[in-house]
Amino acid sequence: MSFLDHLRVLRRHLWISALGFLVAVVACIVFRNELLRALTLPLYDAWSRVPELAAKPLQLHFASVTDPMFVQLKLSVYAALFFAVPVLLFELWRFVAPGLYPRERRYVWPLLVASFFCFVGGGLFGYFVVFPFGFEFLVRYGVDLSSWVPVEPTIMVDRYADLAVGLLFAFGLVFELPLVIVFLARIGLVNHKQLLRFSRYFVVIAFAIGALLTPTVDPLNQTLMAGPLVLLYFLATGVAFLIGKRRAERERREAAGEEPPDDESPAG
Repeated sequence: MSFLDHLRVLRRHLWISALGFLVAVVACIVFRNELLRALTLPLYDAWSRVPELAAKPLQLHFASVTDPMFVQLKLSVYAALFFAVPVLLFELWRFVAPGLYPRERRYVWPLLVASFFCFVGGGLFGYFVVFPFGFEFLVRYGVDLSSWVPVEPTIMVDRYADLAVGLLFAFGLVFELPLVIVFLARIGLVNHKQLLRFSRYFVVIAFAIGALLTPTVDPLNQTLMAGPLVLLYFLATGVAFLIGKRRAERERREAAGEEPPDDESPAG
């Protein structure tokens, strides 16, 4: 195809992606109250587990009359972006697939699917594992502070939503680490031996990331974040070992003058 033909194809895929995102936005706006309730549920649960606060219900506040509307609108857009990712990835795949080798197609499509599930897994881990412990620690810290200084909790709904959504996206991005390592190993920039030598430093980096991303700085929450990161790192190291083994076998075949597999020929 000519350059203009490629642009027409790209425009079609962009329109389909935009339409999928728009449909997701409308659906999320319809369920905006349920989304906000799901986002605030970990905070309410943490509040109820503190004996000094369980007797009085948690009340979220807003400083401006427009804050509740904008919070729900922003939350709907973020959720729509999340739910529309499969459509966006599929359209991206449809655009780039015709120009790939069959062997490359076998790598790219699983990589796109795995990136989505890693992102979802990171968000779910943050929501179900880190949020309960982190928010409970913060609430208890506020109670302890009130015994020394006369302070009352006034939790603003917009600030809490920004914090929670930011953490969810951060956890999702951090859990993409194995795919980045596998990609670097695939293009030959790193190998499993280098990754093993770097592992001692990565453990320190993982705990530093845990300290930055978790709502609290206590060792338990840092371990909850750093533990999965270290596990994913060694899992990616194992995949890098398999990639290096296959690369060595391919180089051995080339050195012996053997014919490459049929799937390494260009696609039509």
